[in-house]
Amino acid sequence: MPVKRDHLDDLKRVCKQHPLRSVPGVHFARLVLIPPELKDLGQRNPDQLGSPYLLYSSNHWGSLTDHVEAVRETMGDEADEIWGHCVGYPGRRDKDRFVSYFARHSLPTQYYFAGYAPFDVRDIQSALTTARAIRRDALVATDRTHHHFEPDRIT
Repeated sequence: MPVKRDHLDDLKRVCKQHPLRSVPGVHFARLVLIPPELKDLGQRNPDQLGSPYLLYSSNHWGSLTDHVEAVRETMGDEADEIWGHCVGYPGRRDKDRFVSYFARHSLPTQYYFAGYAPFDVRDIQSALTTARAIRRDALVATDRTHHHFEPDRIT
């Protein structure tokens, strides 16, 4: 999404706050600021994009519409603080226009890799929470008995 003229510094400040952490169903999400001029190693002339761009990439559970609606509802004003710096952004108040804006600026996934068996994000987060609790309890128990804790030797 092209960034409005003279908005890049404000957008950098907002993006540093990791605003996507609260969006449900997200396996991975990233905001990347792309400069208006790019030159790759060995490239004779730089690519001129005309303006900086904001790249939003996410790996999420469910459809694009479901994800964009979760972004809109969960992030609230933070969504406007981020994408409000982009050209043509309609704001989050109108659900249909918000979803349409993201759909127009989306590319379909060409390749997908699942790092986990087919579980949704809540299941994975729950399993990770359980694993952390077990590790914490094991460390507390070993501290009480003054034994050296070696995770590789647990049977």
